[in-house]
Amino acid sequence: MSFDEPDDYLHPAGTHPWAVETWWFSFFVPERRLGGWLYALVRPNQGASAGGAWIWDGSGAEPREAPYFAHYTALPTRLERARANPLDFPSGYKVAVVTPGRDYDVTYADDAAGVSLSLRFAGTMPPFGHKDNQPPFDQSAHFDQAGRVTGTLRLRGEDLAVDCYAFRDRSWGLRSERVPPRFSYCWMAREDEAFLLYATRDDRPMPIVRGFLHRDGVTRPVVSGSRDETRRPGGNWVETIEVAATDDKGRSIAGTARSVSRLFHPRPTSTNVISLLAWDLGGVECWGEDQDVWSHREWQRSLADG
Repeated sequence: MSFDEPDDYLHPAGTHPWAVETWWFSFFVPERRLGGWLYALVRPNQGASAGGAWIWDGSGAEPREAPYFAHYTALPTRLERARANPLDFPSGYKVAVVTPGRDYDVTYADDAAGVSLSLRFAGTMPPFGHKDNQPPFDQSAHFDQAGRVTGTLRLRGEDLAVDCYAFRDRSWGLRSERVPPRFSYCWMAREDEAFLLYATRDDRPMPIVRGFLHRDGVTRPVVSGSRDETRRPGGNWVETIEVAATDDKGRSIAGTARSVSRLFHPRPTSTNVISLLAWDLGGVECWGEDQDVWSHREWQRSLADG
């Protein structure tokens, strides 16, 4: 799949009420154990959008404990603002396309809360497209991309410098608010390498079902691998992750990660536990993230089972 210049903006939506478009950027300040998202989800046929910004650190895992959490669910949207440059979302989030498919200026402002972000995302690889009709993107196009993120975060009266390697994604298609499939994915990004690994939850260790490895300027799909993990008793969040995977050129990925902070991110029928990860790749330290998606029923069952 190729990412073309028009893909930065709204696509023809048809008539289905679940038609959706999303724009996601992540960022970190690792020395503060601080992670953050900027996110927009637009439903063109409903004239509504969701998303906003959320920032977490080691102070607590619940949204009410986070340094900042604003996830709107049904803001009225003027669709022409998602067809222009910069893309302008009603949450206060904007995305300016600097170089299509590669470089972006992203900003966010919540004056009442004293929170603002001004970041540059500079892609270090082309957007990687996942094939349609494969979980968890079984009805949508989805692209992931690693890049360097630089800029400033203003939070609680303090200006924090942001300089990290992180991810963005872009998707469009159909997405229901019903319970999603149980899955987890983790990623790592640094100057000359990045990977993304999706795992199902059927076995231990869990099989890697899709993903990619970017190394030495070459990006290839992952074709096999496994993920194992330890979890905090009673809290049910990931404490450590161990991965091993191979791409279709025979190049290998092997490493361990520990979760240094996390956020329980609520969704209509599920929870996504987002963790900032410190990776050890054969003695090389770097940073990344884990997303661990649970239906509410599965979460309750897992706690009851101990």
